[in-house]
Amino acid sequence: MQILIQSPNTTPTDVLMKFIKNKIAKLLHFDDSIQAAEVLLEIEGSDSIDNKVCEIRFVIPGNDLFAKKRSSTFEDAVTQATETLQGEVNKIKSIFQHQ
Repeated sequence: MQILIQSPNTTPTDVLMKFIKNKIAKLLHFDDSIQAAEVLLEIEGSDSIDNKVCEIRFVIPGNDLFAKKRSSTFEDAVTQATETLQGEVNKIKSIFQHQ
C-alpha cells in the first residue's frame, strides 16, 4: 500500500513520519482492500492551541474513507483520525459480512 504524506507549511520530523506510517500500517490488518493512504498535515493560523490538523483519506475501491481531526499535537490528531477510520473500516466489514 502506498502512503503519501504531505505537509505544505511545516516539515515533519522523521519520528512523526514513522509514527504516521506505523499507525496506518496497523489499519491494514483490518482491511487489505485499502490501496493507498493520503495524509495531509497542516498548521492552521488560528490563535487556538488546537491548531494542528491531520486529514487522512483511504483510497478503497468503491468509496474512499476520510477523517479530519484537530489537536494540539500532530501525534494526537493522527491518532484520533486513525481511530475514526478504524471504526469506519469495521463498519464496512460488518456490512459485507452480513450480506
